[in-house]
Amino acid sequence: MAGKHGLVQDKDFTTVNQGFDVLPLLNDEVDMISAMRYNEYAQALAGAKGREITLFDFGADGTSVMEDTIATTREWVTANPDVVKNYLKATMKGWMYCRDNPDACVQIVLKNGSALQENFQTWQMNEVNKLMWPSTNGLFALTQGMFDQSAGILFESGVIKTKALYSDVVDTSFRDAAAAELASEDLNGSSFAPQTLDPAVLFAGG
Repeated sequence: MAGKHGLVQDKDFTTVNQGFDVLPLLNDEVDMISAMRYNEYAQALAGAKGREITLFDFGADGTSVMEDTIATTREWVTANPDVVKNYLKATMKGWMYCRDNPDACVQIVLKNGSALQENFQTWQMNEVNKLMWPSTNGLFALTQGMFDQSAGILFESGVIKTKALYSDVVDTSFRDAAAAELASEDLNGSSFAPQTLDPAVLFAGG
């Protein structure tokens, strides 16, 4: 994002190592932090104490890339095709359940152990659902356009040295097989409506 707008590291700005909390921002030790909308951004809102928090959105800026991928080897996939398909199928069912039952999913997380309180988990569930739904192309459907955007940004910014081609690295066959077995389910969530949460109220107690 900095490179896109002509900013040069160590000349126009200084970078520092960032931990898993937002205290440096709240303590005025840094001017900007990297934050997920479902996590650190919520921490910043909770600790802002009335101060305005400005959000720079990589998506709106055209500099966002895909993330949070679960990886394995081609050899393992080839040896365990049913496990791969069923894992994807179960995960898709989980996402659809949490889309339709966000409060119940918050309780599942709390029951199984969480360092975050219910109000933060409620915020996280809502924000992650907003990232997932509606799923225009169908849940877990990685389109060439989505891939090319991330690959192009990474190549143009020098993170990768060779252009990555969708046809060389993307295989949606297992996803498609899982989706076919869920054909009667709502894989698009076109009617999804997020909860309306006021951070000033939700985080009033910390």
